[in-house]
Amino acid sequence: MIGLILFKPQEYTAEALKGFEVWYRFVLPALFPFFYITKLLTSLGMIERIATKCQFLTAKLFNAPPITAHIMLMSYLSGYPIGAKLIGESYDSGLISKEDGEKISILCSSSGLIFIIGTIGGLMLGAIGIGIALYVAHLLSCLIMGIVMGRKSKKPSSFAYSLQVKNYDDILGETIYSSVISILIVGGYISLFYMVFHMVDKTQILMPLEWLINQVLTPITGSEDVGSHIIQGLFEATQGCASIAKLDNKVIAGGIMCGIITFGGLSINLQAMTYLSKAKIKPIKYLLRKVIQSALAVGIYSIIAVIFL
Repeated sequence: MIGLILFKPQEYTAEALKGFEVWYRFVLPALFPFFYITKLLTSLGMIERIATKCQFLTAKLFNAPPITAHIMLMSYLSGYPIGAKLIGESYDSGLISKEDGEKISILCSSSGLIFIIGTIGGLMLGAIGIGIALYVAHLLSCLIMGIVMGRKSKKPSSFAYSLQVKNYDDILGETIYSSVISILIVGGYISLFYMVFHMVDKTQILMPLEWLINQVLTPITGSEDVGSHIIQGLFEATQGCASIAKLDNKVIAGGIMCGIITFGGLSINLQAMTYLSKAKIKPIKYLLRKVIQSALAVGIYSIIAVIFL
């Protein structure tokens, strides 16, 4: 990879800049304010107060330990990879066991509310209604997977959950700093995987997979490039979604984007697995479950689309 970049620096620099452009246009305006608000509410203890009132629901529905409510809420609000990050931290802190981490790894693996409805629905597709349908399908897939995985496991760990509100001397400054670092990391991953996909695309090693996808979806979408767009999304979800949003039929585009966002793409999943490895969660199992969740989300979206869109 480094050799290719050094051999053709201008070509790969241009791809990196494309990644930053997508981040700047679609991700930054949608996520940064929400990162800040979520971090501020967490620092003030409001997220924890809401989560503690939902602990009995997570125990009943998902057979999960008390801290699950907090991780779920943060994941559903902030998006990838905050759920995986909190699972890893909770394991390190002795708040969950390895089995607990396994059972909630998909339940707490979610894209964010504002990204799906605002960025995907509003900015990319120009249809908030499709964004809402996509988010509902995505969220239901998390919940259903959580219920199924919870029913298969033993009783949850009986750890007490009592997070303390942090006492910041400069709460606003600390919150801004944390939010800026988080959003820059997201931009870095998007830019990196723009370059990675360009390398893979140039070698054409995934041409057979692209051909197969085109055979199935070109008659439905009317696009001969749909296979390439989906493979883009398998590497970097935002990149793939930005390309798929250009399809003429926005409802069908929403269904494809639902699958990509729910799977997360290689970029997001590498971030998640870095954190989940702390809880000794095996990457292959996690990825297989994400594939199942992705298929489930597309099925739910299809039902919603037929009825409401």
